[in-house]
Amino acid sequence: MGVHVTIHFSQIVPYVGDNEDYSQTLTGLLVGLPYQIQIQALDRNSYVLYTTPDVSAQSSCQAPTHPPVQVALDAPDSRHVRVTWR
Repeated sequence: MGVHVTIHFSQIVPYVGDNEDYSQTLTGLLVGLPYQIQIQALDRNSYVLYTTPDVSAQSSCQAPTHPPVQVALDAPDSRHVRVTWR
């Protein structure tokens, strides 16, 4: 059974016209976790006009902060090599 946490981002992206590309960066997400994202369109009075279906996304991995240690190579057969590290 998984744990579900709801995070609400109240970031408003103003409408500037039709046929425009809109984007918003979500900060503070934990690395490697799945997220369900919805977008809402609001009118001038902040009433919800439309809510998109959930979209699944996963935050990206970050670069390692230290080089790998205990690097080891193993050849289980003549066609494969296994690399392990910590």
